[in-house]
Amino acid sequence: MRIFKQKSAGGRARACGMAYLSVWTLCVLWFWLGRSGGGWIMSYTILAFWFLLPVTTLITSFLLERGQDLGLRRWAAMGLFGLMYTAAIWATFSLSTLLSHARLEFPSPYYLLAGLCPSAIGIALGWAARKWNVSPRVPAIGLFLLLCVCYVQLKTFGGPLLRPVPILDVPALLLLLGTAGWLLFRRKK
Repeated sequence: MRIFKQKSAGGRARACGMAYLSVWTLCVLWFWLGRSGGGWIMSYTILAFWFLLPVTTLITSFLLERGQDLGLRRWAAMGLFGLMYTAAIWATFSLSTLLSHARLEFPSPYYLLAGLCPSAIGIALGWAARKWNVSPRVPAIGLFLLLCVCYVQLKTFGGPLLRPVPILDVPALLLLLGTAGWLLFRRKK
């Protein structure tokens, strides 16, 4: 029985990894096969780098940690997701600048943080859901994950994550406290 559980956890991790790599690849291909001219680059940036990649990172991290205790591998997973987000920036905008202007532009180190934060939030929520045996079908978890990603993306848009932004921080803190209290009292029976 223990061998079956290990294979099942490995299969889940492989499926999550393949889903994440598929979304990552589609985001990069969408950039290179996108329409030229017009304002499509702004919609691409918002959808790919503010929504698709962070939400996929958060959900993948949540499912990986919910399915099994990653232990020390959770730190490597967070770093890997941060590097993949930075690699997506490099494979699109930096490479485009290199090919069009013959100038090598490296992505900012803040992009590493923008990829690492949704992963850390997903891993923390997956750990909490596994530890307290919260039902994964609770609809508030999905809403909470989406709000966490939006918060992190808005915080890192104009600078580092740790800068104070009261219009974002106060509602996020209230939402975090309310959701944490709700999760603590609503356990799977």
